[in-house]
Amino acid sequence: MRYLLERQQSRQRGQGAPAGQADPATLEELRKELRPHAERQVRATLILEKISENEKVEVAEAELQKRVDAVARAAGDRAADVKQYYARPDARENLRSQMVMDRTIDLMLERAQTKEVEPAVDAGEKNS
Repeated sequence: MRYLLERQQSRQRGQGAPAGQADPATLEELRKELRPHAERQVRATLILEKISENEKVEVAEAELQKRVDAVARAAGDRAADVKQYYARPDARENLRSQMVMDRTIDLMLERAQTKEVEPAVDAGEKNS
């Protein structure tokens, strides 16, 4: 919820809203609005984590380092900063978790079975 609130407030500031403390009533209304989205994100993450655990999806240290190197190369002049950031255990673990989630989604997409169906026709459209 905190992440979604911060992201929404950042977006609002980008659209010209003044920085600073939001009105508590407005903040509470925003929380109510974002709660279903936050709950859905948490449920999706928990499901992905369980699938990755069941399927034993892992990311080896060498793969993690390869991703760090790629991100550093893409950062150009800031490559040293990127490498310093990913030298932190928490940052590396966050990146590893994201890579595991990405791999789990890819695995699910590979195994997904799709079936084309005709779109539902509204009763009003049938009579047209």
